[in-house]
Parts: sequence; structure tokens; C-alpha cells
Amino acid sequence: MEDSAQYGKQKRINNTSSALKGGGIIGIDFGATNLRAALVSEHGLVHMESRPTPNQGSSDDVWREIAELINAVINNNNGQLPTAICAGVPSVVDTATGTVYDVQHIPACKSLALGNLIENKFGVLALINNDANAFALGEYYFGDHTYNDDNNTGQIPRSEQSPRPTTRPVDQEMSDDKPRMKSYMDILDGQTGNKHSAASSMRSKNLHGTQHEKSLVGLTIGTGLGAGLILNGKLYSGPNCGAGEVGCLPYLDANLERYVSGAFFNNGDLNGKVYFELAQKGDRMALAHYEQFGHHLGQAIKIIMYTYDPDSIILGGSVSQAFNFFYKAMFKAMQDFDYPGILNKIRVSPSRLKHSAILGAASLYFDYVKR
Repeated sequence: MEDSAQYGKQKRINNTSSALKGGGIIGIDFGATNLRAALVSEHGLVHMESRPTPNQGSSDDVWREIAELINAVINNNNGQLPTAICAGVPSVVDTATGTVYDVQHIPACKSLALGNLIENKFGVLALINNDANAFALGEYYFGDHTYNDDNNTGQIPRSEQSPRPTTRPVDQEMSDDKPRMKSYMDILDGQTGNKHSAASSMRSKNLHGTQHEKSLVGLTIGTGLGAGLILNGKLYSGPNCGAGEVGCLPYLDANLERYVSGAFFNNGDLNGKVYFELAQKGDRMALAHYEQFGHHLGQAIKIIMYTYDPDSIILGGSVSQAFNFFYKAMFKAMQDFDYPGILNKIRVSPSRLKHSAILGAASLYFDYVKR
């Protein structure tokens, strides 16, 4: 798309700082239980609104709830329209028109021209994409991962003896195990005085494109398996928004998704929640099952490394919350990767980004203005 092109009713804006300082960006999260929306501005994530997901509703019901959400966020912002309204949807997406198909958790929502509906009602830019792509963008711009550090602390363990389940340097571990959100103006301007200044500065350079930008794969492991690809600093989704569908690759007697997603934990009366609770209690059967899962995930990660050669792979989705139960087996399975030099540099860790779906949706705008 050319820089002079228009998307809907609004021309491309090349200053992301102005977007956040002005009307901000509304990000929308299509969750299985709740639909959420919030304004992302220079003050951070402002006033989140939530509505129950109309799981049994029609496409019209979904649009009605989304429109009410957006109106509530705008009204809370003194009626000021945002620069853009963005959503990451768990579905097949026609990004040219913003149409979503076969939305997960909403069986009756077979087709919804969400982008056009938003633009026609609110008169602002609408950006709609797959939720895995939005997740990857959110991690790229706002994630608490120091891909840009020159030192190689926190690399993948070379053996089972490594005590660290994450690629985060020791001095950046969270003492309360909760994600620490940086000031959005720190992210934009890179002018923070604390120990996260390097990461904040990188985010500023990611937004403005003033530094060599690296690559990241956001791997979502939940009901299914998907991946968002940030290659050379930009989202790559392919002409049909199908890039990164690694779960569809043949593997063993099925495909990767069967072995590297929540489907792996659906065994009779057992499911992911039961396995997780049992593993927390030290149940040997559950721990062994997570070990098997880690092995399969390691195989998937090697495929991603061979295919895309990213600097970082960030794990999201519900299954990633059990990282401590499968990371050793995952790293062990990766040790026969053919290029040891790459294996020494790759960073793999679970997401710790709070409100990642909303921030990821808003990040669609940052990617848009860079194209």
C-alpha cells in the first residue's frame, strides 16, 4: 500500500506520538468470555470497558456489543474520537476490508464486515487483524523482553542444569511475578531514568523506525496454535493473512496443533485445567504429560527457527501459563538444532505483558504507519 493511499476515511498519519497525544487509539480484545476495549494514550491504558461475549449471538449481536463498547470508551474521553480503532480477532481476517470470518467462541458469527462497520459509524481509521498477529505486535512494541541488549544474558539453557526458566536477565526479573507496565511516554520518547531505560528506548526506536529493527515470532498456544510474524520490524501476514499458521503443518500422525495446543490436554475427562491443577500438586502423570508437551513444542520452535530465524520467540495463550512445567523438556528438544550459534542467541520466553490483547490491537496502528 502506498504512503499516499487511504484506508477508509482517514489518511495515513506518520507521527505515532501525535496519535497517542491526540485522540489516542482504541484497542479491542475479543475474549472467549468478555469483549474489552480501552483507549491507549500518552497516559497509558485508559478506562477499560467490558461486555460479555455474545457466544450464542449472531453477527449483528456481536457488532451491537462492539459499537456500545467503542461508544463507552469515546464518551469517557469527553467525546473525543480516537485516531484509530483496532482489533485483533480470533478468526480468519480479510485485512483489506476488515472482514472477519468464523470467529472463535461465537459459532453464529460466520462473517462480519467489522472494519467497514467501524469506519462508517465512527468515521475513523479501522484496522482489523488476526489475534495472533496483534499479540506479536504488542510484544514487539510493549513487551517486557530485552531483545535489543548487546550482552547475551539470559540465553536458552544449554542443559538441564540451567536454573532459569526464562530468557530475562536476572536483574530484570519481577519480584512480585507481575508484569511491570512502563509509561507510554517513556516508550515513545525513551526518556526514563530507571533500569528499564534500554528497553523503553528500544520501544521508542521500534515506533519511529530509527534503529535497525529485529524480528520476533509471537507463538499463541491456546485452543489452537498460531504465530504472528514480525520480520525486520514489520508485521508479515501474507496476502491472505495466512502467514504463521504453523499449527497446520503435518506432524507425526496429525499436525502440530494437535500436539502443541490445548488439544494435547483433552483426554477423556481430563483437560488443560485439570492437568494444570494436578501438576501444581506434583502429580507425576500430569508432570509427565507436560514433559511430553514440552518436547513437541521444542520441535515446533525448531521449525520456526529454521523457517524465520527470529531474534525472539514469545509464548502466549493459556497453555503458556504452565511454562514452568514444560520449559526444561522444550529446551532439551531444541538442543539438536543444526546451527549452535543461532541456538545460543535465540530467546524464548512466556509473555508477561498485561492487557496484551488490547495493547496488541492498538499496535496494529504503529505497524500501519510504518508501511
